Amino acid sequence: MALVLGLTVGVACAQETPTLVSTEVQKRKILIEEFTGIGCVNCPRAHKTSNKIVADHPGKAFVINIHQGTYADGQDPDLTTQWGNALFNMIEANSYPIGTINRHVFDEKTKKLAVSDAEWAATAPNVLDMPSYVNVGAKATIDWAQRKLVVDVEVYYTEDPGEGITSNFLNVALLQDHIQGKKDQVGMNTNPAQVINGKYDHLHALRDFLTGQWGEELTGIAKGKLIKKTYTKILPADIKKVDVLMEDLSVLAYVVESKEREVLNVCHAEMTHIGAPARIVRLLEAKVPVYTACGAEEKVLLHIAHILGETPLTGYTIELSNKVGSKTFELSPQNFTAGKDEGGEVGPFPIRLNEYDKVELRLSKVNGEDYQWDDRRQTSVDMLKWGGWTAVANTPMTLNLVQDQFGQDVTWELSKNDEVLQKGGPYRELDNPGTKLNAISLKNATENGCYVLTVKDASGDGINNKYGEGYIEIKDKAGAMMVKMDGKYDAEVKMFLYVSGTDNEGTLGTQAAYGLMVSPNPVLAGEAAFLTVNADKAEALTIMVFNAAGVRMGESLRVNAAAGRNSFELPSTAWSSGVYMIMVSGEDGRRAACKLVIR
Repeated sequence: MALVLGLTVGVACAQETPTLVSTEVQKRKILIEEFTGIGCVNCPRAHKTSNKIVADHPGKAFVINIHQGTYADGQDPDLTTQWGNALFNMIEANSYPIGTINRHVFDEKTKKLAVSDAEWAATAPNVLDMPSYVNVGAKATIDWAQRKLVVDVEVYYTEDPGEGITSNFLNVALLQDHIQGKKDQVGMNTNPAQVINGKYDHLHALRDFLTGQWGEELTGIAKGKLIKKTYTKILPADIKKVDVLMEDLSVLAYVVESKEREVLNVCHAEMTHIGAPARIVRLLEAKVPVYTACGAEEKVLLHIAHILGETPLTGYTIELSNKVGSKTFELSPQNFTAGKDEGGEVGPFPIRLNEYDKVELRLSKVNGEDYQWDDRRQTSVDMLKWGGWTAVANTPMTLNLVQDQFGQDVTWELSKNDEVLQKGGPYRELDNPGTKLNAISLKNATENGCYVLTVKDASGDGINNKYGEGYIEIKDKAGAMMVKMDGKYDAEVKMFLYVSGTDNEGTLGTQAAYGLMVSPNPVLAGEAAFLTVNADKAEALTIMVFNAAGVRMGESLRVNAAAGRNSFELPSTAWSSGVYMIMVSGEDGRRAACKLVIR
């Protein structure tokens, strides 16, 4: 069914004063009709090319993305139209991505309109030197209450058409930007600029023609002739279950010499919104900057788009929440303008180490006022940072790198302040799928400071896969586990190791015992800490915890320790930030103590 309901066509007017179009002789502007599809692996590459042509020639180059054919049919979202197939058949092509540039024949041998995307960058600028005997100008208005689009177009002939040309065809195309695609859009790695929060961001998508398949015929054309047209369309809420968001719409008007040949000129219609919200701002994306430091605090880089609104933006309020808690941050952009995307950092804020932490972000205020308009005012980002802490007395640490079958893919390096201190690998390939332990002393990580251990896999599938369930452990000198990672990563994983001069075990009185260790240490407020006790025999132990003021934290803990290594969870989730002393007493009077820091 045609989507042109509610369409009214104006009549030609002669001898009037033009208000939208220039009467000066002009060269042509560029129009790329780009045939594409969500299932086309090379199409994002072509999108990148056409976007660059537009960026390189502002106001002089335009793109229509026509979703059509095998790679577009049956896709989600469905961006096909009733117009696409006829347009594709016109250019006599059999591959994608492909397009036309002003429907001009650049190859006199083939006489075909189709131009490969590999040739667009070199070919398109040639249009700017081509003469045109006609100019076109347009403006558009959207009434939000009625969802009514009105487009006014003016066409002016600066010269007489060529011999035998008695009519042209005026086309008015309705386009939509920022249509959210799929996370698994094929080929999107070739055009990362259009990947927003892991989803492909479809631009310039043809949604409808207000002038039908081949445009409205313009007759009586001659030098000095001014033709005015008005088109009205009631905008549906959606087309093929894809929301028609009024703030994302744009209109192109262009004049074609015949139904299928030679786009003589094209323009973008200046858009006015009536009854629209004062502003529409989207929190499109959140990214984690590359982890560079030890500690359990991080920042998030936000991608914010000011879609609509003339009022200058003076500030954003961003609410953040994760497993640790919630926090509010203020961003103060300088002179943001409508249609301009901006980035900003929020943080630092605490995260949990060594486990997935989903961080939810919400744009709650704009210019100090509550903001509720757009459903894309919130987003989230997954964080996973591996980190551990040890005391100088408990170094060197041991890296237990358990490889899969393909050890020759595995390498690692230890660095501090961007200086590589130690490295290893590749390792031996095993005859069959399986694992092999490679135990390495991190002998160069003994001084205070932050160390980064980077483990790489040349095949990009980590060390825990169908070829073996490898993993990574880092233990201190006493054998306490600092970090354990399951080996499931892609090309590399980074682990942050903080070596501190803070004693992890001290003595009370004259007797030290039990080889105490608290891990992690320091620990974030609200998180669990574990006390490791090495007992030389099975016995009952008493554990008492004191804060910095010497006040005991709750009742004493009574536990039964087996001979050897024992681990007990401390009730640290209920304790606030500070320094605590943990004292362990045995049945025979032996005592030992260690320090716990909560941040």
